[in-house]
Amino acid sequence: MKQLLKNISLFAITLGISSSALLALPAQAGDTLILKFGNNSSIVIQLNDKKDLETIRKYDINQMLDQLQVQVDSSDQKNFLLSETEDGLKILEDTTIFYSEQEAWTSTEEEDSNEPFTRTDVWGDSDEDEDSYQSGKDYKIKFNKKRNFSDRNLNFDLGINNWLLDGNKLPNETDEDYSVRNWASIYFAINSIYTTKIAGPLYLDWGLGVSWYNFKFSDDEMRLSIDETTKDIVFAQQTDPDINSIKSKLTVPHLNAHFVPNFRFGKNGNGFRVGAGVYGGYRIGGYTKVVFNENGNKQKDKVRDDFNLNTWRYGLRAQLGWKDFDLFVNYDLNTVFSDSQTPKLNAFSFGITI
Repeated sequence: MKQLLKNISLFAITLGISSSALLALPAQAGDTLILKFGNNSSIVIQLNDKKDLETIRKYDINQMLDQLQVQVDSSDQKNFLLSETEDGLKILEDTTIFYSEQEAWTSTEEEDSNEPFTRTDVWGDSDEDEDSYQSGKDYKIKFNKKRNFSDRNLNFDLGINNWLLDGNKLPNETDEDYSVRNWASIYFAINSIYTTKIAGPLYLDWGLGVSWYNFKFSDDEMRLSIDETTKDIVFAQQTDPDINSIKSKLTVPHLNAHFVPNFRFGKNGNGFRVGAGVYGGYRIGGYTKVVFNENGNKQKDKVRDDFNLNTWRYGLRAQLGWKDFDLFVNYDLNTVFSDSQTPKLNAFSFGITI
């Protein structure tokens, strides 16, 4: 910030804030002059009367900046400014300061935060100040309310997935052919998430991501295929005695969008949080992968097909978190395979978000 003040000072000196620099510009009521400098900085002068340009010559921008002594608290409150006043340091949150000559303003007390307040002799009341700053005039300072913005984060869901038969029981309970290994079926997702403050502790997490279901079959000899006659899915064991299967799984990737309202507590919403919402996804592929030994040689067989998988997925998501750690649960309301297929399997996943 000190460097920024120096840059502004140098800019003001170069410009001169002189009548030759400003009065040469055409101005009408409501005009705004934007003086840009540096990488991403500017001075904005809003004109309601062309005659106001003449008063600018009476102010010394460098001494104004020295008097104001604005600093940025770069450690915790990057959006806050600290301004030294007669009462000490005052926190100004997302502050815009307007200086204008106001003959009718006489109040020296701060009013409602939504309204401007004035101070008489803002730049001092010494003889020296009178020459430079027109002591005895009033100046208006306006404090703007902080607006809500969205923070963007890249996070990762890491957990396990499974599916429920008819939406209410695990296939493992009845040792179905399509049972999957509980702790070896990995769910993984990469998400680009925006967190937007709605009001008070209410926030909204929303964004896009890519996820991968990995259904690793409990029986390594199990194969998923399509019946050439009926075009239905088939789960069946391979019977070749020369093949010793090591792993068999179905992988289903999706492009997703999710919207999860949540309540966040603690400083800047970084404490405890809990929320629930919805998501939807579009399938962007699908394949089976089998790893096996055949006559002593390790081989891999990957088959890409739609396997009558549903093109879309949609469901419910719940989140529970603290600081940089979250737990999540996803449940698909529609089935993994198309509605015409059996068995009817609803996928779910749970794990951590980092």
